[in-house]
Amino acid sequence: MEAFGGKGFFVTDPKDLKAALDGAMKFNGPALVNVQLYHAAGRKPQQFAWHTS
Repeated sequence: MEAFGGKGFFVTDPKDLKAALDGAMKFNGPALVNVQLYHAAGRKPQQFAWHTS
């Protein structure tokens, strides 16, 4: 995002999500909040296998 003049935030811990969202909202321009999800969390079955790979 920064390569395009924006601001990027990467969140790995849920306790850091609010600060990242606040920072994104305060930034005067495009912002992206990337939240890493737990890879082993239960997932809803998808119609196509490539949706969950």
